[in-house]
Amino acid sequence: MKKAKFFYGALLCLAALFALMAWLVPFRVIAELPDTMSLTEQEAEAFAGDQPFGRFVNTEYNKSGGAFELKLFNLVPIKTIEASIAPPTRVYLGGQVVGFAVENDGIIVLGSSVVQTKDGPVNALAHNELVAGDIIKSVNGERVTTANSLSDIINRFYGTDAQADNGTNNIDAKNRLRESDKNVDNAVAKRESKGETQIAIKAVRKNKEIEVKLKPAMDVITKKYKLGLWVRDDATGIGTLTYVREDNLRYGALGHPISDSATGVAVDARAGMLYPCEIMGVSKGGRGVPGELRGLVLKGRSQQGNISKNNKYGVFGDVKSDSSLVTAERLIEVGGRSLVKPGKAKIHSCIDGEKIEEFDIEIIKTNYQTHSNEKSLVFKITDKGLLKRTGGVVQGMSGSPIVQDNKLVGAVTHVFVNDPTKGFGIYIDWMINE
Repeated sequence: MKKAKFFYGALLCLAALFALMAWLVPFRVIAELPDTMSLTEQEAEAFAGDQPFGRFVNTEYNKSGGAFELKLFNLVPIKTIEASIAPPTRVYLGGQVVGFAVENDGIIVLGSSVVQTKDGPVNALAHNELVAGDIIKSVNGERVTTANSLSDIINRFYGTDAQADNGTNNIDAKNRLRESDKNVDNAVAKRESKGETQIAIKAVRKNKEIEVKLKPAMDVITKKYKLGLWVRDDATGIGTLTYVREDNLRYGALGHPISDSATGVAVDARAGMLYPCEIMGVSKGGRGVPGELRGLVLKGRSQQGNISKNNKYGVFGDVKSDSSLVTAERLIEVGGRSLVKPGKAKIHSCIDGEKIEEFDIEIIKTNYQTHSNEKSLVFKITDKGLLKRTGGVVQGMSGSPIVQDNKLVGAVTHVFVNDPTKGFGIYIDWMINE
């Protein structure tokens, strides 16, 4: 009996020791830390004392750089990180709502319909070879950038790209039309005799490349081959500018990608333009019903910049040197993720006209992240004026800069659907170098 008690007691002590060590030594976190880091002086000081690193003792770090030597109880070496001290990055703080006009790298499939042929309606996609949300990249090895280019490539393949002269009573024109139809029939017959009746399409579906072969159908009216696809080759929308870098006028906005409104697919940006925008009104949000900023994109005014990248961290590009989005009095230092802490902060946003306003929030949770992730922190709006006007975070506020201790630390990205007073933010670290 005594031996059994001793055994179970030892087992319990061992389990407690392992639990204590798991708390004291977060091995997964330590393993993910890089061997070299570039930090501002303030970030380095925060890193040295921040949890979970507060359980370690840093013995060699100084303000000119050096090494963070992480030791458990100031005795057991865990890891050494070489640190260099960089000057703080400064940016022009955003908050303006801007308009985006993005040209897709490919065309997005929205849906399909039948093609009316001389033998009746034909559905070229009867087996759902292409579905809504697919992005067509090429046909027969030729790059597709617009809906027109898709049609051109298909009809050049079948020899049906000649323009028919319809809608006229002129006898010569009718004769030319008959000759054109005859030429088309001959070209199609020639293709079919060689067994060349299908086209090869390369597309992207949920970030994976697919390839399908399809046989288009000839429209009885236009004498053109069609797939019966509804497609879109560009996207427009509004969102909030987060920052413009002082050193190179590179901007970041939105905090998440521009997506196609019909399919929800992130737009693969080939190019695009940035425009000013004016807020005309607000649809107030509520539980389960997200609100929305209603904006007018001011394309009549000068273009403010370009769009070169659209990814899960936002929209990026360069603004013009004379852009109205660059305001000297809004220069601010960037604060890294190690400086962000639960507590009071502010967001800068525009919910009326073109005026940027500050609103009070409280950061209620910060996630430790060694790798980029768009949901870095959770915040709650505490500004009674903003809650009265919008009900909380609304669509169009994505990208609104989050400022804490007079430093840009993040951007608004998502709203809690069941509680619009709360939202997610992304650390500015994941946006600033895109």
